[in-house]
Amino acid sequence: MLINQGDGSKKPRRRGIKRLLTEWVPHGHLAAFLNYYLESGHLVPEPFIWYCFKVLTEVALVCWNGQASATMAPGWEHIVNTDIKPDNVWLGAPDPTEPMEWARRYPQPKVGDFGMAYRTHHGLDDRNNEDPQRRRVNPPDFQGWGTRGHMPPEMFYRNAKDNLHYGHNPARAQQTVDRLNAILPHTPLPWPNPWPADVPPDNSGVHSWTMVWEIGMIIWCMLATMAYGSRGVGQGKDYNLDIIVDFSGGPRHDLPPRMESGGNPLRPAYSGRLVELAFRCLEVLPTDRIDLADLWKEVCEGCDDVGAQFVDANGNRTWPNPVTYVPDKYPLGQNVLNDYYT
Repeated sequence: MLINQGDGSKKPRRRGIKRLLTEWVPHGHLAAFLNYYLESGHLVPEPFIWYCFKVLTEVALVCWNGQASATMAPGWEHIVNTDIKPDNVWLGAPDPTEPMEWARRYPQPKVGDFGMAYRTHHGLDDRNNEDPQRRRVNPPDFQGWGTRGHMPPEMFYRNAKDNLHYGHNPARAQQTVDRLNAILPHTPLPWPNPWPADVPPDNSGVHSWTMVWEIGMIIWCMLATMAYGSRGVGQGKDYNLDIIVDFSGGPRHDLPPRMESGGNPLRPAYSGRLVELAFRCLEVLPTDRIDLADLWKEVCEGCDDVGAQFVDANGNRTWPNPVTYVPDKYPLGQNVLNDYYT
């Protein structure tokens, strides 16, 4: 096959295959796990949600800074994963060496599928990069990327027609565009440097704050026992929606409901600390969301406090409620096919 070079010349197209081998993850993904809990009518135990919260935040921080730290590793370039969602969180075998002993009884959350993770940050004009795969502008070249129901406002298309392809309600699609243009306006290129003091800052690109929102939506899904932030698959009347939040205006469309799929309030079913931390991730304006490094600090402190609850008066380890998950469907050396939850 020949490809056009743009100057009239042609050259043979080169094809290649790359393979990435990872460990076997036997217990499926978080979306299937949440579907089971949705259908069974049970709530996900809070300690397991904290465990997932910590893993998700750590992975995002490593993407952003190259290490689980508020400071960036030398030579690192910021990475933004634009597709963090429940079916990209896989459940590995429980880790007997997990430092948080109480979490050893749970399947180990693992973030996978980095096909939509990019070296970028808000305000980066990379059109002249020597690598053609990196020639993007942030924003606007990251609009419309991701998965519906798991896209923060900075990733939405800025025209109603394209948003309709993502399942937006036709009655509200143009309202969403008008509102986002008002609260997250784009500054035309080239960007002023230095930025004028009398010009509102442009926060409309993908950045660390994007991953914070995506994490918050996953945690909300776990709190609400919803496998996705869309599709209207919930049991409660408030879940018969095209997209849980479409930012078309008003509290109902900016933040997900503070109730689980059965229609009961998230609090007191879950601690205020967990619920409010999740909602701090889900603020509409990127700069109103909790900072990624601050989120890491708070999640670590929350997990420490969870661990302190499971030690008796004599200092002996006790255990949190277990979770139900599908066993290994293909156990090594056994001729069985497990497709049920235990």
